[in-house]
Amino acid sequence: MSYGWVQLPLYDQQGAAVPNKSYEMTVHGGTPFEKNVEVDPSVSRKAALNPIRSFISGSRQPKLVVRLATPSRDQKRILDTLPDVLVSSMAYHHFLSFYRQLLTAALTRDRPRLESAELIHNPLLATFPAVADQPDLMDALMAVWRIRVKTTSQADKKDAQHMRELFSAVYLETVYPLLGCRSFPRQSFGHSGTETVRLQEITRQVERLRQGSTLPTLLSPDLEFKPFDMREVALDITGPHANS
Repeated sequence: MSYGWVQLPLYDQQGAAVPNKSYEMTVHGGTPFEKNVEVDPSVSRKAALNPIRSFISGSRQPKLVVRLATPSRDQKRILDTLPDVLVSSMAYHHFLSFYRQLLTAALTRDRPRLESAELIHNPLLATFPAVADQPDLMDALMAVWRIRVKTTSQADKKDAQHMRELFSAVYLETVYPLLGCRSFPRQSFGHSGTETVRLQEITRQVERLRQGSTLPTLLSPDLEFKPFDMREVALDITGPHANS
């Protein structure tokens, strides 16, 4: 579903990058190939009969604020591990970087033969691309990750291998169990009932982790899981996320 579009050139006519600042742009209706199409024709500047009404009508036009900023040194170091073009929240960029690093190791270092197309047993690599499209799960991962990082020593924070292992552990404890839980509905944007149930399940999972291990809860007979699917634990390098 699309509510409209805006265009923000990243380079000026001389080829120089546009200044880093916030840009407030009016949202256009239709497609980028159409001109003068309004998102809501009932709120039209043209329909205004006097300056006051024109001002009120103009302020009601939908706008999008985009902020351009130069990444910090630490952010640039992480962004250098990601594709040149990637649309995501900057809050998740370190998770995406960990995923790419783990995927690289699984495809180049840990495989018996580089030409092999066999399934790779790794629940994180098999499920993370789908999770990255679900903001509520990513926010839950972020909440638990921040808690774990606070208790991590400075020496371990500088150890790249340790941080990758920590990310894998947090993911498997936080998000992965929810994917197989029968009471956790599939994502449905705009469906308030589904979003409420998902939020309740996510909140309970985060609280379990704050109180300690989730193993007793996961083994409880009160918690039902969906039938096992091999795709939950095996990465198919020829599958839909083969180009991740």
